[in-house]
Amino acid sequence: MRITTGKVRDGAIDLEGEVLPEGSIVTVIARDDEEEFELELNEEADLIAAIEEADRDQTVDSSVIGELLRRR
Repeated sequence: MRITTGKVRDGAIDLEGEVLPEGSIVTVIARDDEEEFELELNEEADLIAAIEEADRDQTVDSSVIGELLRRR
């Protein structure tokens, strides 16, 4: 699994610096500028910490997560 960003141009999603194989299945979550949500202080701190980890490429491969879930 990969996470990347892009923009819609001429009705298609233009991924920034990412090339996916033809036929790849993708999930798109579009930001809504008018949509708001609130977090508790501890949730906000967890979110900020997770974003900082991702920015430092401190992520876990999806195969590792899948294996952990199968063990439960």
